[in-house]
Amino acid sequence: MTNSATAGNICTIRNNFNDDDFALESFQNPRFNRNGLDDIFNEYKKVVFQSVVTAFALDGLLFQDRDGGNVQTVHNFEQGVYANDTFRERGESTYDRNVIAPSKILHDKRKRDFSKNETITDGYTGKQLKKDGSTEVDHIVSAKEIHDTAKHRMLNSDEELRDLANDERNFAYTEQRINRSKSDKSMDEWANTTKRGESQQNAERYGINRKMAAAKDKAARKFLNEDALRKEIRHYAKEVPKDCLKTGGKMAIRQGVGFICVELGFVLFEEFPNAIKRQKINGFDLGVLLNDVADIFKKAVDNIRRKFSELLTKIGDGFFAGILSSLVTLAINMLKTTVANVVKIIRQAMSSVAEALRILVRNPENLTKRQKIKAIAKIIFTGISVVVGTIANQAVQTFLSQSPLAAVPFVGSELVTGISLFASALCSGLLSVSLLYFIDNSPIVDKIINFFTNANLDEMHQDLVYNNETLDRYISRLMEIDLAEYERNVNEFHAFSAELETASDPSSVMYKLLETRGVKLQFSNFDEFNACMEDENFILEL
Repeated sequence: MTNSATAGNICTIRNNFNDDDFALESFQNPRFNRNGLDDIFNEYKKVVFQSVVTAFALDGLLFQDRDGGNVQTVHNFEQGVYANDTFRERGESTYDRNVIAPSKILHDKRKRDFSKNETITDGYTGKQLKKDGSTEVDHIVSAKEIHDTAKHRMLNSDEELRDLANDERNFAYTEQRINRSKSDKSMDEWANTTKRGESQQNAERYGINRKMAAAKDKAARKFLNEDALRKEIRHYAKEVPKDCLKTGGKMAIRQGVGFICVELGFVLFEEFPNAIKRQKINGFDLGVLLNDVADIFKKAVDNIRRKFSELLTKIGDGFFAGILSSLVTLAINMLKTTVANVVKIIRQAMSSVAEALRILVRNPENLTKRQKIKAIAKIIFTGISVVVGTIANQAVQTFLSQSPLAAVPFVGSELVTGISLFASALCSGLLSVSLLYFIDNSPIVDKIINFFTNANLDEMHQDLVYNNETLDRYISRLMEIDLAEYERNVNEFHAFSAELETASDPSSVMYKLLETRGVKLQFSNFDEFNACMEDENFILEL
């Protein structure tokens, strides 16, 4: 038996036999091959060790997970969840009229337009206005509403909000009394407001041309929405690739360093006890011990060098998984805010998906279908064990943070973090070993794999495609049926059937039905039919 390189987190053990079933049996039963079983558990140790190192140790060093992920979304902004301090400042800012809508801007516009235009028309009534203090410039969509709209505040600095609110497309001249009454309300809300104790709405009270005012409001909002859409696209186009590359790079480092740690760790675990034993037998000699340690590291480096292509594969898988993780996290956060631990779970899940896809699509080790299914199952279940460990981490940390342990001076928080990490790593490790052993030894798993490897899935797929196409054709034909005509025909059929049951001469009923259907025959009853059939010169015409 020889061990091959790992496939993702899972090391696939190859054998020198051609019969897969015989090789599998030798793994499953220690009576057949004890060394083979030891090899399996040795590989299991690598899987668990790498999972713990990458998911718990390196994750803490490389990633600072936060609620909502790394890319700011409008949904999270509305929920008060911010990706960085810039968005936090924007989200928590309050409206200041002197910053967003300073009176100087309105005064300068009014002065400029009064001198340039012969007449000034009210944008809401259509009437001509006087060029004096009774005429004012109104923000069609109020500056406060623009500031208080989450997507505008998220995508714009205060200066950009000021430019947006005071754009010419958001201005309209109107009477001072209308402007003061409308204030920060939307056009629709203000126009339909009724003064207390009166029945007349503002639109009628102030002589508003509803159609003209609605058109102004619609045009201004269209401008604002288009501006927000452009800036949102620009925001995601800038932030998403940056986060994908950043997360992908960190995941590549995580997977690569994890692989190196596993190789170094296992050589140390195997060789260092032997070096200590030699020191006990021969007596302590620092020089010899240092030489032994140097040789151990040299052996570990040689192992890594021999597996350099596998290291590159790990790095590539990590980079791809990081990109997937970033995109999936973003997609979720556009609809629902993720908490920090969920971000970690997504990252680990995408790591398993990337490794499984590599085996499924590329199959670099030329695994058989049976081996491929088993390898993918191991990758997925190892990922699940890490996810469970992450959940356990949060549960233990929550429990301990509310216990007296957290109140211990100086070291309370460190103890809570350390115990939580140990508990989650232990949970993940035990679950990983249990699941991997189950996959390799369970008759249920064998039956499932046999089903997928022995069944002619291509033929099943073709049958499903054919049946689906046939069903589509039937449905298309049914959709073309005139239901009224169909109901009429059914009623006629029932009437005809009832008449047949009670008629003394059923043939006359048949002839009558054909006649009503416009079918012309050369005979109208059974006797005429017989006569025609006996006539040698008779020619049947349809």
